[in-house]
Amino acid sequence: MKNIILQYYKCFFSAGTPGTEEDFFEGIVPRITQAQNEFLLRPFELDEVKSALFAMFPDKAPGPDGMNSGFYQHIWDVVGGDVASFIINCVESCDFPPGLTETNIFLIPKKKTPEYVTDLRPIALSNVVYRVMAKMLANRMKPLMEGVISESQSAFIPDRLITDNILLAAEVGHFLNRKQCGVGGWSVLKLDMAKAYDRVEWPFLRRMMLALGFHAGWVELIMKCVTSVSYNIQAKAEEATEVKRCLSIYENLSGQAVNYHKSNICYSRNTSDEDRQIVAQILGVAHAPNYGKYLGLPSFIGRHKKAVFAYVEDKIRQRIGSWNKKLLSQAGKEILLKTVAQSMPTFSMSVFLLPVSVCTTIEMTMNRYWWDSGTDRRIHWKAWDNLCVPKKYGGLGFKDLRAFNLAMLGKQAWRMLTKSDSLVARVYKARYFPRGSFFDAQVGNNLSFYWRSIMAAKSIICGGVRRRIGNGESTFIWTHPWLRRDHDPMIQTEIPIQLKEAKVAGLIDQQTGVWDPSILIDLFQPSDVAEIVKIPISPEYNDTWY
Repeated sequence: MKNIILQYYKCFFSAGTPGTEEDFFEGIVPRITQAQNEFLLRPFELDEVKSALFAMFPDKAPGPDGMNSGFYQHIWDVVGGDVASFIINCVESCDFPPGLTETNIFLIPKKKTPEYVTDLRPIALSNVVYRVMAKMLANRMKPLMEGVISESQSAFIPDRLITDNILLAAEVGHFLNRKQCGVGGWSVLKLDMAKAYDRVEWPFLRRMMLALGFHAGWVELIMKCVTSVSYNIQAKAEEATEVKRCLSIYENLSGQAVNYHKSNICYSRNTSDEDRQIVAQILGVAHAPNYGKYLGLPSFIGRHKKAVFAYVEDKIRQRIGSWNKKLLSQAGKEILLKTVAQSMPTFSMSVFLLPVSVCTTIEMTMNRYWWDSGTDRRIHWKAWDNLCVPKKYGGLGFKDLRAFNLAMLGKQAWRMLTKSDSLVARVYKARYFPRGSFFDAQVGNNLSFYWRSIMAAKSIICGGVRRRIGNGESTFIWTHPWLRRDHDPMIQTEIPIQLKEAKVAGLIDQQTGVWDPSILIDLFQPSDVAEIVKIPISPEYNDTWY
């Protein structure tokens, strides 16, 4: 068995023969400026070493050196200076001593009885000093990543959410499902990358970084870190052939590989059977009625929503059923229910408005477990609603799942409102509110379940937001909440028809940068004028939501 595992990883981590298509790299526009390269190459400081170390979880498993980050954190006052000097010397000289980048591989079974090497999850355990070094470099690159990484990649980048991709994929699926007529059929190709983060070829990474404009010195430092580690869409034949060609070029250049066995393609209903067969055959993927789950959540939601979300109920019921009731006190049950059971549906709730029946069933399961002693079922002395009241008001502080669900969706609504330039916000704007902002959006017709879910939280968010006035150029006088009155932030004066679309900027004297009293007195009733003049103006800033 040892030989089989060793042979598998030798083949898996061996370098391939990456392609040499020069045109590919020549066509890449540099995105890193001279100033950004100077920022990357400035001398490293002791504080950078310390912040990288103390950002690590102290009890992570140790690497070949036998120590975890908690050891260095605990005695930083003693060894900090020496450790920092050693690390800074390594990165600035781009010279790593032997053994620094050695890494132990530990295999953890993915299931009870592993049958293949792929049933074992490899965990890399590296030396703490090397981890600190890598984290320092990552911290320097982090502010630059938003301008380098495509906006369709919504993980790992600050201010981007993985749920953005779920919403985008769901909206595409909704369109595909509703496309029933027309001459041209549509398709969605779902690709599964085989070990996406383990297969990147080093020459591809080096040339890509250089093409993006990174300084050669910084590229060499990054390559030293990664290479020195040792381990113990539309539905036609021509277009499908082009997609296949692009994927082959990408695989050849980068060393990445599409897992065609796990990939599939699904079509809009108006696509002919002949086209479906031809395209699927060219691409070498299976034909599926829909692309199923994406990032762990269902992409196609039909009318039978309770059946779609039954998996949430089942997971929670199985987890609660595995807890021994006899060995746990009420306090222990409370901790388990709050930290485990109530957190399990969080990911689903951040995208979907779960049916009331699903929330009720989950709460009934938790309520039953709370009062059950393991032998005879106890009397339910209080309803679940009372247990959801905060402790300071006499309850136990359990979550009201429906309210929690709306709060999680409120986060999506807030992002739609404040991050209007994000990819997901632009797609949903084009689809549902092309002529206005999210604040003015209506539910509309032919909408997806995902949009309906977000709109369920819109009234909560938009009922509590206000406009902070900067230059006033993006705030409507009569339809935006911008006054400082807590009870009613809207203008009370009747709207003149000809000024319905007027902006707050029109009330500001552009020469002095203050409110124009003559315009205010002419347009508004005294109570509104009194509120307006209390608002400070910042002409150098844009208006924002808060």
